[in-house]
Amino acid sequence: MKKDLPGVFANPLNKDFKNVQEIYYSKNDLTLRNSSVSIDSILTKINRIFNSSHHVYKSKVKITTNNGILVKEIVGKSSGNLLTLDGEVIKIIDILDIEKM
Repeated sequence: MKKDLPGVFANPLNKDFKNVQEIYYSKNDLTLRNSSVSIDSILTKINRIFNSSHHVYKSKVKITTNNGILVKEIVGKSSGNLLTLDGEVIKIIDILDIEKM
């Protein structure tokens, strides 16, 4: 016994849709730098500063960047940035050298 089911209504699609968006994605490559210093050595130095027994809350460091030399007190590290005590954010990719003072 077969039952006859009603047909399904489908609205015809005869107009242009304007809700399509183009999306671009770009990931910063941390290995592309202007200097011969690798990002791994900078990250190693930063981790050594934060893991030392002298770092409790903040550490005074001298940071050499593309724009010059900074003397800052760093308090934290996010995914790609260093956070300073005065609220400044320094990109790790811009750091050429860092040393504890």
